Order: sequence, then structure tokens, then C-alpha cells
Amino acid sequence: MRLIKVFFILSFLITLLSCAHVISDESLRTIDRNVKVENIFTEAENYKGRNVLLGGMIINVTNEERATYIEVLEKPLDFRGYPEDTDISRGRFLVYYEGFLDSAVYSRGKYITVVGEIIGTTVGKIEKAEYKYPVIKSRELKLVRLSERGGQPTFHFGIGIFKGF
Repeated sequence: MRLIKVFFILSFLITLLSCAHVISDESLRTIDRNVKVENIFTEAENYKGRNVLLGGMIINVTNEERATYIEVLEKPLDFRGYPEDTDISRGRFLVYYEGFLDSAVYSRGKYITVVGEIIGTTVGKIEKAEYKYPVIKSRELKLVRLSERGGQPTFHFGIGIFKGF
């Protein structure tokens, strides 16, 4: 009987912990929930100074003397703050991070979630086309693995000799 109680308590705790948001509660409390994600891409200048929650796939990382800029293809976030693996995106944005982030770690194709302040826009290029990027000054930045989301079935196939594929 005691073993059953311990099992249920452990199961409850594991379930509870697996539902935690990737961003800290402290940073989540700073978010202005009145700012719609699509408006960040169309009228970022109107929302300067407001904190937002965004995420997506890293496209490029540029290190400067005292800062790092991360170009991100926005993706919708799930209820825990993980970017969804989807073709849906409202655009690209830049994360401004005070300090150095290694571009080998924060590399193209990886996913991030960020809480930060909208500090304006900047014009850059995507190939030959001009593009107006919203710029977010990072308050909290998390590199996330979509495989950590849980709740998503994963399948592996192998015969025990080679890696699964």
C-alpha cells in the first residue's frame, strides 16, 4: 500500500514538472499580454518598451564586440513556451543579447524562446530583398530542443546494431 502511494506521488510530481514553462515565472510576469504577435511584425514601433514572449528557429547569429544578434524565424509557441514544428510563421525578428553567445551553440536550425523588450526595428536583407526586423532586447533566452516537449510520440527503428533512423 505504501509503495502505491509513493508511486502516485512520484507520478504526480513528474507530470507536474513536465508541464513547466521554459521561461522563468519572473520573466513571464513582465510580458505585456495585450501585444499580439502579429502586431509585433507589422507595427513594432508602436510597442517599444513592452516585453513580449517569442520563439522560433535560429536563422543566423552575428557576434559583435559587446553584443550578439540572433535572427529568428518566428514560430507559434505551445502552452509551455516551446516553438511548434510547423511551417506557420509571422516573420523574422532579431534578438539583441548584451554579451557573447557562441554561434556554434546557438546555430542555424536550433530553436529558442525569448522574453524581451521591443526596442524598435532595423532594416536588413533576406537575399536581395529588404526586410524590416522587429528587434527584441533579451531579458531571458532559452535554447530549447523540441524533443524535450514531451507529449509527442517519437518512433525509432533499428535492429540493435546500428543507430535508429
